[in-house]
Amino acid sequence: ANGYGPGPGPSDGFCGNACTGAVGPDPYDIATILVEALQEEYKAEMLYRSVLLTLGADTVPFTLIAQAEARHVEALRRLFTRREMVAPASAWAPASFAPFASVSLGCAAGVVAEREDAAFYAPYLQRADLPQDVRNVLTNLRAASLENHLPAFERCQ
Repeated sequence: ANGYGPGPGPSDGFCGNACTGAVGPDPYDIATILVEALQEEYKAEMLYRSVLLTLGADTVPFTLIAQAEARHVEALRRLFTRREMVAPASAWAPASFAPFASVSLGCAAGVVAEREDAAFYAPYLQRADLPQDVRNVLTNLRAASLENHLPAFERCQ
C-alpha cells in the first residue's frame, strides 16, 4: 500500500451505514458547518487539479489524491442531500492557485493543505451536538488527510 490507493477504505470519506439512519438532530449551524467543510474539500481538490494542469495529468501523488478529494466532496454533498439542502458550487478553481514550478513545490503545498484540512475538522469533531452521519464523514475526511494524503505529500516534497 502506497498510502494513497485508489479504492474506498476506512478513510475514504463516505459515511456508509451511518447515512442510512435518521438525519439529525442537527445543530442550528449545520448549514454553516457543511458549507465550510465542502468548500475546504473543494479547495484541496482544486489545488491538486491545478498541479495536474501545470505538471501533467499523471503526476504522482496528485492524480489519486485529487480523485480522493472528489470522493470527499461527494460524501459531503450526500449530507446536504440527506437534509434536503442544496450544496453550493465550488468557490475554488484550478486557476485560483499560482502554477507550481516543480512536483516538490506542489507537494510542499499539499503538506500545508492537508495539515490545514485536518486542523479545520478538529473543532467540529469536539462538538457534542454533531449528528452521527456528519461526525462519521468529518472523522473520515480528517483521517484521510492525516493518514493518507499528508504522508504521501511529505514523501514527495
